[in-house]
Amino acid sequence: FFVPRLAQRARHIITVSQYSKTDICKHLKVSQDKIAVAYNAVNLEKSPGKSSSPYPWSYILAVGALEPRKNIPRLIAAFLALSDENLRLVIVGKSDSKVFNKLPNLKTSNKPPASEMKRVIFTGYLEDQELADLYIHAVCFCYPSLYEGFGLPPLEAQAHGCPVLVSDRSSLPEVFGDSVLYCNPKSTDDISKSLQSLTNDKALRTRLIHAGLINSRSFCWQQSAEKIHSLIDERIISLSPNDLSLQ
Repeated sequence: FFVPRLAQRARHIITVSQYSKTDICKHLKVSQDKIAVAYNAVNLEKSPGKSSSPYPWSYILAVGALEPRKNIPRLIAAFLALSDENLRLVIVGKSDSKVFNKLPNLKTSNKPPASEMKRVIFTGYLEDQELADLYIHAVCFCYPSLYEGFGLPPLEAQAHGCPVLVSDRSSLPEVFGDSVLYCNPKSTDDISKSLQSLTNDKALRTRLIHAGLINSRSFCWQQSAEKIHSLIDERIISLSPNDLSLQ
């Protein structure tokens, strides 16, 4: 009720990707000229991680709230289809049972056998440094999201030197270009095959680590802040005295 009306009344709108801008134009009926894009970024000045892995086994990492658009059920099914039984899937994110129980294919009758689910680790919420350690030592990072306005976790993974697999939907191709491996998020088989390729191919992981570091450094909070500051200056200068008196 409120957002469409606020969008019409706003002097300007700032969003985090061209994809989100297109969606705003389409659904809120706002002119493109009224919307600017200021990309997100990651803080590259994090303290170094531990020299050894926090786990005694190799693992694939996933990060995100346990909600339907994060596509966790397909990710779990795709992971359990891998041939390497010594590999683990570590999922980081705040767990909400009210949301989690509504996820398709994770209801009691459709859950994988308990013996298989032991290979899937849910950590819950972690502090930044704990998460950084997981990024650094993961075999790869997987983010088969069905919808993203930007996609911060895979960019964080790249900044920590972790090779990344993401879905080929929404804003992710815009943000990650050729620096990641892509999968069809609606195909469990495609996610599994992509994970298999990434975990088995060291040369591919090495290439994606290098490309990912370059990509993560192309996004900068300072540049985004300067763009927003410039937009604010432009809008304030264009305000009439009557507009200013109302603020």
